Amino acid sequence: MSRLGSSKLDSSKPTDSKGQHDSIALYVRIASILKGRIVRGDWPHDALVPGVEQLSNTYGVARATARQALQALVAEGLIVSERGRGSRVSYVKPPASEVDGGLFQVLAPEPKEHKIIVLERRHRVSLNTALFKVGSPYESYTLIRKVHLLNGIPYGYYEVSIASEIYERLPAGADARQKLARLLAASGVEMAKGEDILTVDSADWEEAKYLEYPMASPIARIVRVMTDRSGRIAYAANNIYRGDKFKQTRAVSGYLYVPDESTSSKTKKNVNSLG
Repeated sequence: MSRLGSSKLDSSKPTDSKGQHDSIALYVRIASILKGRIVRGDWPHDALVPGVEQLSNTYGVARATARQALQALVAEGLIVSERGRGSRVSYVKPPASEVDGGLFQVLAPEPKEHKIIVLERRHRVSLNTALFKVGSPYESYTLIRKVHLLNGIPYGYYEVSIASEIYERLPAGADARQKLARLLAASGVEMAKGEDILTVDSADWEEAKYLEYPMASPIARIVRVMTDRSGRIAYAANNIYRGDKFKQTRAVSGYLYVPDESTSSKTKKNVNSLG
């Protein structure tokens, strides 16, 4: 059993010299620091969390503020408190396994331990084209909301739109067994162009619920669009990945190449720039 009461905490107070975080309640700032340690696994399951007195002294805040920070973690299900026994970590960090969310991994076969839970299918809906910079829309789409799990742990929540006339060609119920991109490829739909837009965000209440992940924890959000040979959007998705399960691999060797003086001008023109 781990004990954190004697662990060294950051001596700096959760303040901001530029004042951009001044509007955030002090107890929320302290709770966010503690939450980060729990989610990262610095404080493992059943570890004893510093008490009100220690937090008050460490961060130079009132005992009431320290108590509010702990109560916020209790409300999120990260710790449990018992009178006379202090607070302990109830959060269980999931086993290490990462999911590559890159565009070129969408056609990879699902591993044996993979599971898909379809939450909703909505037919004949319009596409929100404001999210996408390429292609023109089909007349209507089928929207599928689903969760993907690996080894029983949710890692991704998806809102995927497939052109209605294409979705109707897919085997019934197949979207609960295979990735939609793989189904499209198997159905003979040829994609002419694909684009990923990756941003780092924090999980809202609904996303956290489906991912079984603390609210406001880091997520990777990928807006993905693929157009067919006609230039229309066949597939569009808002993919949300848990930050502790996500990785993206990208080759950068071309950016590190610096030609010497003898390199021809033609070759120099092809060298990528870091800008």
